[in-house]
Amino acid sequence: MTPQLKWLGTVLQLMGSAIVAIHLSWSGWGFPVMLAGSIVWGTIAVAARDWPLAALQIVFSILNIIGIARWLP
Repeated sequence: MTPQLKWLGTVLQLMGSAIVAIHLSWSGWGFPVMLAGSIVWGTIAVAARDWPLAALQIVFSILNIIGIARWLP
């Protein structure tokens, strides 16, 4: 995978985490941003056959989906 795709996944997850951490009325929108980052990193992990990283991203994706269901209308 390209370094740009890895950076995209990293930036999305960092941005989403920062949005949730500031805890404003719209902070729930950080969960879809983090989910996008998890999908990018999960794709990278599967392509590289990096199963521990893939498992981590699956769990992060599930947690982000729970966050979306609880925080967003």
